[in-house]
Amino acid sequence: MPQGIRMNEADAAMLNTAGATVIYGITLSDWVLIGWLVYIAVITAIKLPDLVAKYPILGRLLGRVRSLFRRGRDA
Repeated sequence: MPQGIRMNEADAAMLNTAGATVIYGITLSDWVLIGWLVYIAVITAIKLPDLVAKYPILGRLLGRVRSLFRRGRDA
């Protein structure tokens, strides 16, 4: 019986990335952009409580946005 192809994780990752590039048309610059956007979202989520405490107007603005979403959901 054939044993199959054995490859290490680096080769598998490269193959998966190459497959995504071919199938979805995602290039390295797209991966960098996606990674940067995720990084910015995480940093924002970490710093948001500090910003609301430092700038009360931001807290009031976020409260208004939340109330708009709640109002739309209740209707």
